[in-house]
Amino acid sequence: MKTDLENLRERVKDTLAGSDIKSAVIEFHLEADQDNYGSEFLRVLVDLKPGSMVPDKDLVKFARSIEDNLGDVEERFASVRFTDPD
Repeated sequence: MKTDLENLRERVKDTLAGSDIKSAVIEFHLEADQDNYGSEFLRVLVDLKPGSMVPDKDLVKFARSIEDNLGDVEERFASVRFTDPD
C-alpha cells in the first residue's frame, strides 16, 4: 500500500525525535522517486550539521529505524542517505 508523503514525513520526524542523532540533524527531505528500472522507492536525505561527529553505527541504526518504520505502512523501499557534515 502507498501512503501519502505527509504521513510518511511525520513517521520520519517521530523516528528522528527518538534517535541518538537528533542533535546532529538540521533537517530531512523525503520524496518519491523511480530507479532506472521504473520501480518506485522513497528517497530520504538527512542533512547533518557541519562538523557533526556522528559514529557510523549510530547512522546505520537511525537509517534502519527509518526503513523499518516506513516499511510498516509503505510498500516502497526507503533509501536513506546522509549529507557530508564537512
